[in-house]
This record gives sequence, C-alpha cells and structure tokens, in this order.
Amino acid sequence: MTKIVTKRSWKFSTSVGILMNTRGLVELIALNIGLQLNILSPRLFTMFIIMALVTTFMTCPLLWIVYLRTYKPEDFNSETNDIEQDVDQDNNLEKVPSSTIFTKF
Repeated sequence: MTKIVTKRSWKFSTSVGILMNTRGLVELIALNIGLQLNILSPRLFTMFIIMALVTTFMTCPLLWIVYLRTYKPEDFNSETNDIEQDVDQDNNLEKVPSSTIFTKF
C-alpha cells in the first residue's frame, strides 16, 4: 500500500512497514494498564510482552536486510538530493543558515 501511495520502491515501502511495526513502548504501557484492570490474564500478558519485545528487537536486522544492505553510499546522496529538490519545489522554501536564525533573538 505504501508503494502505491508514495510511488517509491519496494525496498522503501517495506522499510516503512518494518518501522511502523516497532511500537514497543506504547504497547507495553497499554498491556500494563490491561493487566492492572484485569482485562488480560497474566499468561496472555506474558505472551503479548514477548511478542512486543521480539518485534522491537528484530527491527534493526530486518531493516538492514531489506533496505540498507543493498544500498551504496551514492544512492543515499541521490535520494537526499531528490527529497531536497521536492521540498524546495513544493514549498518554495529558502535555505537559511542556522547561525542567522539565532542571532536575531
């Protein structure tokens, strides 16, 4: 679905999906609340905790396998330049050095 919406490569779309799966902290908070309110049994709570930890820990290796392993350094530069050109064309933003922003205050 991401590939269709963003018109990017399958590698990019898959990496977005992998990164969206890393919801570990929010899930742990929700699971603790569910356990305290007796909505979840301790056994179900443990299963969900293990699933949250496994999916969170497998994010970096999966992202490396899908996205980073096949890229060369020049690919990153060309994609960054494409993004900068898109931002400049869409928003007509002027690049201002950060030092000039702070001298006005």
